[in-house]
Amino acid sequence: MKSSPLHFGVIGTSGIASTHLEELNKLVALGEAKIVAVADLDEKKGKLAAEVYQCDYYQNYLELLKRRDIAVINICVPSGLHSEVTIEAARSGKHVIVEKPMDISLAKAEKMIRECNKAGVTLSVVMQNRFAPAVQQVKSALEQGWLGQPLLINASVNWYRSQSYYDVSSWRGTWAMDGGGAVLNQGIHTVDLVLYLMGQHKEMSGFIATRGHERIEVEDVASCTMKFENGALGVFSSTTCAYPGFYVRIEIFGSNGSVVLEDNQIMQWHIRGEEDSAQGSLQPYPHLSLHGIQFLDVIQSIREGRAPSISGKEGIRSLRFIDELYHLNRHVSDVEIHREGK
Repeated sequence: MKSSPLHFGVIGTSGIASTHLEELNKLVALGEAKIVAVADLDEKKGKLAAEVYQCDYYQNYLELLKRRDIAVINICVPSGLHSEVTIEAARSGKHVIVEKPMDISLAKAEKMIRECNKAGVTLSVVMQNRFAPAVQQVKSALEQGWLGQPLLINASVNWYRSQSYYDVSSWRGTWAMDGGGAVLNQGIHTVDLVLYLMGQHKEMSGFIATRGHERIEVEDVASCTMKFENGALGVFSSTTCAYPGFYVRIEIFGSNGSVVLEDNQIMQWHIRGEEDSAQGSLQPYPHLSLHGIQFLDVIQSIREGRAPSISGKEGIRSLRFIDELYHLNRHVSDVEIHREGK
């Protein structure tokens, strides 16, 4: 017998929220979800989303959280508010899907995990790229030893953001609400994949700087080197100054082969004696984006009483990495204050 659809509320209707709402709407069509309500301080934007997705609108998200018919909350507010909204949702008995980064403060992110555990609700952090079939294939190759001993990973995020991107919103490019720039905002998905594929790092050195934009506090260029617990070395770089913008590229070199990913697609696959072995698996849910696949994983985890594939424990790993990189650069104005959440 098919399970009843889980009821969702979405807090924040701008930016990435459009992806959340559209993917949830696809899950509505599949009978897996129902969008019950949205909340946004901006009445015009909130009411428009409510009209499009045929749900209720609240200007105060705390009123939305009082709804007993809502099981899951998707949080799409500015990064500096993630902890506050997540904790209120957990205390209201709601499961939580929170956009990246988990929060801008490591201490607040750890509190999010504690509060959700205390309330007995699911916490999932959006790191949708893990669900890409090519990423899963590379993960399997590493786990099964096809690449041999991991030796080196190079990962680069060479994107471009215009000055107007930062100027359009007062919170963008600030330590207080954005929490970081090219690494925390744009590069965090790639950081997550580096740790997902290679395991925990144990040493790091690196730099961040603001070189290509004006009127922003956060970094727009960054680079670091690292050593992993498995002995492999790594290089990570991220920028929002690479006009006109390029692919995210991840290169993995092992003692028995090499793999290159560009934007979650396998571009090079060379395993000694098995060059033709990478024939790419089909997308398991062809009508869903990677966000939608993660939302479906959360729905299934709630029904099955298990942790989601990307829990708070998994989601905080990339934040810890970035927090460490930022603390290596304490000379950068305000980094230490805001990373501690003071």
